[in-house]
Amino acid sequence: MGISGTFREIVPPKRIVHTEIFDQDWAGGEAEVTTTLREANGRTTLSMTVRYASAAAREAALESGIVDGMSETYDTLAALLADLSIKP
Repeated sequence: MGISGTFREIVPPKRIVHTEIFDQDWAGGEAEVTTTLREANGRTTLSMTVRYASAAAREAALESGIVDGMSETYDTLAALLADLSIKP
């Protein structure tokens, strides 16, 4: 699955805004993704908002299993980061 896009805004270490479009455009056009990172009490929380080209594109993405796939991806990342942390 190929994907391309453009970074529109990078505010280290707080915010990234980029576009993405799949080579086989199953999602109905370019989407805009905003990722924010917030630190509190030594923990970082990542939030991601995806704005699709249309309501139909959003529904197609939801039907594709994207929510479960993204959840699995971030759970795997969290486990990897926990394994890499320095233990007392």
